[in-house]
Order: sequence, then structure tokens, then C-alpha cells
Amino acid sequence: MKNFLLLLLIIVTLVSCEKNELREEFNCNTYGFANLKKHTDFLKHFKIQLPSDWKTNFYYDEYSSAIYSADTTKELTETFILNASWKQGELYLTDDFVKRIDTLNSQDSLKTTRSTFTKIKNKLSYLNLSEGKSNGYPFQHLQIYIKLGVDDYLMLSSQIYGVENVQERLCKSIDLFNRIELIK
Repeated sequence: MKNFLLLLLIIVTLVSCEKNELREEFNCNTYGFANLKKHTDFLKHFKIQLPSDWKTNFYYDEYSSAIYSADTTKELTETFILNASWKQGELYLTDDFVKRIDTLNSQDSLKTTRSTFTKIKNKLSYLNLSEGKSNGYPFQHLQIYIKLGVDDYLMLSSQIYGVENVQERLCKSIDLFNRIELIK
């Protein structure tokens, strides 16, 4: 009986420890944010927790719904701009898709520094980190595409300007992305 209980405890522990691919991919710790507020996109496909003192804007049309947010009390080179968008449309996560993202990046004078297929929230996903210059600043752009169904997906992005604390700001944006809840 003791062995059975020990085995049950081990199984419950393993099942409850959800692997976090994004955090692992970028070697991030968890960051504590104070005063988070839960926001729901207009079309009610996802919820995300964001700091309540950040400026947050919403956008929607019949094919997409987006939440944009940033800490506008800080300089652009000290924060990041976050975008979480649900989009209706087919998404094929293939090598051709990767080439299309690379082409779009190069048109914006960005170079891909990290690109991989993964699973996020148990869904097939693709992430791309690129760097270059934007608005006269060194710039890093993280884009994450999560295939939700046959004809819809989630697109997450973080725009990071400047060279100070880039890894920390990248990890903070990943921490916020990990707070997304999908609405069925």
C-alpha cells in the first residue's frame, strides 16, 4: 500500500509539472508581475493577464482580434511592446512558411537568429526571433505562431528595442505569453 501511494504521488507530481517549451527554449526564469489584470479579446478566443498599469489597446474585425500592450511609463528601450492576436485563416507550419517569415523579416532588414517548430499549450507552434534596427534602435522581434484548429491560430509577438536587458525583457514577455488562456 505504501508503494502504491508513493507511485501515485510521483505520477501526480509528474503530470502536474507542465513542461514550458518557451521558457526552456530561451533559458528563462519566471518573473513576478504585480497587479495583473485579465483581459479577454473582443471575439472571446483567449484571455491574457497583463500588468494593470500598462497601456492596453484592443482591435478586432470579423477575421481577427488583438490585444496590444506596453509599459508606457518607461522609455522604449527599457520595455517591450506585446501583441497577442487570434486570427482566422489557415496556417500551414511548414518549411515554406519559415521561408516566408524569413523573406518578410529581410524586407524589414531583420535577420533571423532563432527559428524552430515546437509545441506550446500542446499545439503545433513555430517561433522566430529576429534582430536588426528599427526606428534607429537595435531591435529584436519575437514572433510565435500557435495553430489552434483547421482555420485559426494565435500569433504572439514581442518587440524589444535597445541593447540593455534584452534577455530579461524577452523572458518577461515570454512569462506574459505563458499566462494566455485559450477559450473553447
